[in-house]
Amino acid sequence: MSVTTASESGARSVQGAGKAPRKDVLVLWGGIIFSFLFTGLIWLVGGRLDAIQLLPDTGMSWYYWKLPEPTFWSRATSWGFYLAHQITL
Repeated sequence: MSVTTASESGARSVQGAGKAPRKDVLVLWGGIIFSFLFTGLIWLVGGRLDAIQLLPDTGMSWYYWKLPEPTFWSRATSWGFYLAHQITL
């Protein structure tokens, strides 16, 4: 029967740490790459936002992105994403 000391087991775990990439580093780089790609997507299709007709400013209760004639899909996506956000948090 062999006895392993704490320093020997610690040395073994440090040596084995270099074999596989750490998941936190992979997730960090994944998030950075996603951010750059999503920013590029917004930059590419951002000009389409100029085609959206918005209501004029009516005072303190005015909301900039309120559509003059909301459709089923505009309501379904906005409320659906809002509910998904609330559920995930």
